[in-house]
Amino acid sequence: MLEKEEKPQKILAVSLAIFSGCLFAIAATFGKIVAGASGTLSIISLGLWISLLTSLTFWGMIIAVIFGSIFWIWALKEGRVSIVGPVQSGIMIAASVIIGITYFNEILTVPKIGAILIISLGGVILSRRP
Repeated sequence: MLEKEEKPQKILAVSLAIFSGCLFAIAATFGKIVAGASGTLSIISLGLWISLLTSLTFWGMIIAVIFGSIFWIWALKEGRVSIVGPVQSGIMIAASVIIGITYFNEILTVPKIGAILIISLGGVILSRRP
């Protein structure tokens, strides 16, 4: 059983991991939009870099990654990696799938549902104290 002072710290750490996972999923969404908008331009193309640097979507992706990283580091500072790691990655995967289905019209298949359930179950198992 967690001590009284450890429980709020665990709640904070898990909350931060959830925020981080959501922000990384949002960053992935922006990245998908940016990648689709860049078309066939080469990564070393000046045109691509001008297009990226003037794109609000690109900057949204950068900001989401920065804040996702800040929340991730803060979650790791407050909690155990065996708890916050599975929570963060599970939320990131689940949110990415939800965004993919709703925004990009991707299809939810039985294997995708199974994978999300396995990842979620793994997060729950790993976060239990021995």
